[in-house]
Amino acid sequence: MKTLFTIINILVVYATFAQVPLDLSIKSGSNQTILTKEKYIRLINCSKQNRYKVEWAFMQNLTPEFKDVKGNQSTDDCGDDYVNIKKKLEISTSEDTIKKYVDLGRTLLETLTDPKCVALLKAAIAETEQLIPIPYAPLKDNQVITLTVTKVDKDGKQVGDSKWTFVLKTPEKSRWLIHYGLTYAPSVISKTNHYYSLADTSVANRYTITKENKNGPRPWENISATINFTYPFHSEPRGFDGGFTAGFGLSAGLELSGQAGLSMIIGDNVIVGTGIAMMQKYKLYGKYKEGQIIKENLDFNALHEKVWLPELYFTIGFRFGNNPFAKKSDAATNDGKKEEKPE
Repeated sequence: MKTLFTIINILVVYATFAQVPLDLSIKSGSNQTILTKEKYIRLINCSKQNRYKVEWAFMQNLTPEFKDVKGNQSTDDCGDDYVNIKKKLEISTSEDTIKKYVDLGRTLLETLTDPKCVALLKAAIAETEQLIPIPYAPLKDNQVITLTVTKVDKDGKQVGDSKWTFVLKTPEKSRWLIHYGLTYAPSVISKTNHYYSLADTSVANRYTITKENKNGPRPWENISATINFTYPFHSEPRGFDGGFTAGFGLSAGLELSGQAGLSMIIGDNVIVGTGIAMMQKYKLYGKYKEGQIIKENLDFNALHEKVWLPELYFTIGFRFGNNPFAKKSDAATNDGKKEEKPE
């Protein structure tokens, strides 16, 4: 009896790591999404009368033979239902039948009061499962793993058409990271001057196009709200990584910009970078020149036009776990409460 409970404890410990159950009662197999932290698959509803060959691309292994646990304890007092279920689980070769009696056994567990009978029935159900490590662990995002499970007899020959194909997909994740932040572009490459109409107080309707004393935009006017798209140099997450960044910006003066350069990624959530941007800047219309005499008082917009010019930029961006601008779905709220998802 001590040996039996030791085996049961081992099975329970193993079961805690079996994160990907593959149900052999499903004909032909299935497709399912798994997490990158998974390290094991668990074949469920296995026949004790057969073994199962598992093939991973170019790798394959055979599940171990079932070994009966022998003990001297009588199980007569566990009831006819227990005896029938345990016998069916031992002799059945059909995964459908095994699933049926596994479900019946779990229902029976709710009614059993004798700890010995509960332990024996749990052990009988646990023997219908096989734990197999995933050879590709640790897994990564955007992986597709295909494994084939074939039921074989004691001589290793396939039993009938008993063959399953399971396709396991890890979560799909774009390598591009989206960051929202601020970009500063000092006027060092394409410096522009701003002008105004200076009135001649001695002559009516006489103005001179004059350069402003403080030429160009103020430092704070060179700051733009930006959205950046960064492609990390490495596919796996790192504490610090480099990447190629491209993005768009809009200043307080409604000047558009598009930039591209290199960035340092800090934990996927923060980027700092620099590069070259093409920016809209205000420049004196070509039909005017400094010192020109005009007969009307022209405002800033009449004297200047927007042109695209290259400029150096520095950016800092932040990445959010969810899109901060996304609309909440109706399913996410129900009278102010989150909808519970079934396990």
